[in-house]
Amino acid sequence: MSDSRTRNSARNVAAGFACQGFALLLSFVSRSVFVQVLSSEYLGINGLFSNILTVLSFAELGIGEALSFAMYQPAKTGDRAKLCQLLRLYRTAYRGIALLVTVVGVTLSFFLDYLVAEKPEIPENFQLIFWLFLFNNVCSYLLAYKQSILLVDQKKYVVLYIQQGVKAAQLLLQMAVLAGFGSYYGFLLVQAACTLGTNVLVSLYVKKAYPWLREDAAREKLPPAEQARIFRDVKALALSKIAGIVSNGSDNIVIAKILGLTSVGIVSNYTLVINSVSSILWGTLSGITGSMGNFNVNSSLEKRRAIFEELYLIVYWIFCLCCTCLIVLLNPFVELWVGTAYQTQTSIVVALVLIAYVSGMNFPVYTFRVTCGLFDEMKYPYFLSGIANVALSVVLALKIGLFGVYIATVITRLLISETVEGYIVYSRLLQKPFWRYAARYAASLALLGVCVLACRAALRVVAAPGVAGLVLQAVVSVCVCNAILLLVFGKSAAFARVVQRGKSLLGRRAR
Repeated sequence: MSDSRTRNSARNVAAGFACQGFALLLSFVSRSVFVQVLSSEYLGINGLFSNILTVLSFAELGIGEALSFAMYQPAKTGDRAKLCQLLRLYRTAYRGIALLVTVVGVTLSFFLDYLVAEKPEIPENFQLIFWLFLFNNVCSYLLAYKQSILLVDQKKYVVLYIQQGVKAAQLLLQMAVLAGFGSYYGFLLVQAACTLGTNVLVSLYVKKAYPWLREDAAREKLPPAEQARIFRDVKALALSKIAGIVSNGSDNIVIAKILGLTSVGIVSNYTLVINSVSSILWGTLSGITGSMGNFNVNSSLEKRRAIFEELYLIVYWIFCLCCTCLIVLLNPFVELWVGTAYQTQTSIVVALVLIAYVSGMNFPVYTFRVTCGLFDEMKYPYFLSGIANVALSVVLALKIGLFGVYIATVITRLLISETVEGYIVYSRLLQKPFWRYAARYAASLALLGVCVLACRAALRVVAAPGVAGLVLQAVVSVCVCNAILLLVFGKSAAFARVVQRGKSLLGRRAR
């Protein structure tokens, strides 16, 4: 990366970490109020309907990714007319998506009783609750296309500041509604209003920062040949997008149908923590996506290899550390947070964390693939992985319960989508034998196991009750895991380059 790319990446990463970390703290407070005011069935409804709406987002079909990739080249060369044309296409597509999701969602709302093993006994109307979830989902598409110009201009930090500022206001308002009125309807209405508010604020910022978007070029259509190329990419992304959505969104639906909403509600506290941590990490790391797109426009093979090695090391270090801590500390944390009644088995915790780990370790290969425009190659592997995940989840849910649902997701992703994507990036973009990537991935997973066992052994020595005990255990876990990682990677060339890059960035800031 160039110095400017490094600075932009650092700014986006810092903004992502700070903003999402703050939102995470508020989320825990909000969830604490939620479980005190409402029953676990409401948590189950939240999880179920969120998953259903995740599945409905199939309508997006990868249009955002395809158009963002198309913007990298004109953004780097300063071709404003082309950017205007692409944004016009983006706007039209997202308006159509919002309409389609509305129609499909309203139709689906009349068949909700078939998606749960037993309808919850709550005073609110089950269908109206779903409509409020649907309204929030549709609001997420309105004006959202304007975020793309900030992302390709390597200014994701602006979007993050706006998103997390509104998110903080949303959580505070939701807590006030729950504490003051106990209204689940009000809770959901605040959520939808803030989703729309985020997009409005981003839109206003873009209008002010990029006045040229309102020029005549904004009313010109993209040439038919370029539209055809973009929609070829969209077609390639469609299968993989649908499969990914089915894979990510099916777990709670399977659980709700086979095991009931209460199971969804109990596990939702764990998924809140894990998904919040994953969101912070993904949100932080995705700050480099715009810079990677800029870099991959005309980078050399050797530079690509070097950057990939650095990115893989950074991502592994972060996810190994966080996943180790989650595995050893999550049950004690939930006990302190909401009580033993909301705890679950250690095996289920491990399976949930492994889903986050596998997803996180996919970041380097996924980022390289999409910023190099390789969309067509993953459509069938993602599709096969999604179908296999649903089938295996149902089979294992019937045989071994909750653990089976989550471990099915881990197995299918590891054996199908992650393996194929790693092969594509290693063989096509890095021109290295795939067995090296497979061996590294297996060794990395084994090292995660070593870190977990070492931390568990250390925590037996420093076991202590209460919040102070949990903090002490967290400090010990972080120290033990970092010590192991430093011992393994401390003398590697990639580690040396990462350290040097960090020193250079800090030195520039000091001046």
